[in-house]
This record gives sequence, C-alpha cells and structure tokens, in this order.
Amino acid sequence: MKHALIIGGSGMLTDCCVALAAQGYHLSVVARNEEKMNRLEKKIKPLGKMTKLLVDYTDNEKLRTSIQQTVEGHGPVTLVVSWIHSTAPEAPQTVMDEVSKSEVPFRYFHILGSSSDPIAIKESLSSQPQGHYRSIVLGFVREKDRSRWLTHPEISEGVMEAIEQDEPLYYVGVIEPWEERPGR
Repeated sequence: MKHALIIGGSGMLTDCCVALAAQGYHLSVVARNEEKMNRLEKKIKPLGKMTKLLVDYTDNEKLRTSIQQTVEGHGPVTLVVSWIHSTAPEAPQTVMDEVSKSEVPFRYFHILGSSSDPIAIKESLSSQPQGHYRSIVLGFVREKDRSRWLTHPEISEGVMEAIEQDEPLYYVGVIEPWEERPGR
C-alpha cells in the first residue's frame, strides 16, 4: 500500500488528504488539534485508511518518534506533504531523516510561504539519495483591482497539481509583483 505522511493535513490541506486517500494512499497525518483531526478522519474513512499522529511538530523528539512508529506500523513512506511553520526549524530535516531510514524512494513536497527562499531552504536540508525534495511556494491571487490570499481549497488543488507535475519548484498562485500582495 502507498503510504503518505501529511504534516498540516487537518487544516488547509484537508482537501489534499481527501484526494490522496481517494488515490489509495494510507495517510499518516500530523496535527496538533484533535477536533480538526477527528473531522478529517470522518472525511477519510469512506475512502481509505488514516493514522492520526497527534503531535506538535515543534517538539522534534515527539515528531521523530511518531514518524518512526507510523513507518513501523504501516510501512515506508513514499510521499511527504509538509506544511511546517518557521517556528519549527529542525522539523523539515527530522522528517527527511526519519523517512529516509526505510531506504525506499520517496518524494518530499515542502510547502512554503510566499516570502520564503525555496533555494536556500532546499540547500539547508541534508537530502538523502532516495529522497526527491520538491518545493511548493504559496502565493496570492490577483483579481481585477485587488489581490487576496489563496483559499484552503485552492491550496489543496495546487498541491495536488504540484504532486502530479513533480517539478523541483512549483508555484501556487502568483508571488509577483510583490507590492500587490494582499494587505499592502
């Protein structure tokens, strides 16, 4: 069975989780909020299997242990979709390291905010030969005379397109012109 590790799946990536479950992935979802996780589980249940990893990814050791346990219980991870805030700078490397231990090829889609430097972030990670790192940069939408941030469904749709395209760098929405981003 295909095994996907989703970090941030109970929030803006809910629709992404549903789509991956429909494609036959066993989902291991990292989230902090049990109520949101339970809502996600209800959506996934008719489509496939999901393992809830209730852990705060800012606790690096608990994150490491949770990944080890889900790999032990459900097999190697072949797809990572990760939305990790900058408050957990060690977490992306921890995910890379733990998923790599299986020595099975996997793709790691790292979702980044519009002000992130995807090249610098990629260079800061010690990648593994079996890990294929991909950056997904979230931008904004320009509409007539204004702009707005992407909605959660738009983000999930863009992430699924990025997974399908499998490019090293993928943009959802636009990031330029920078001065037109929302809230300016």
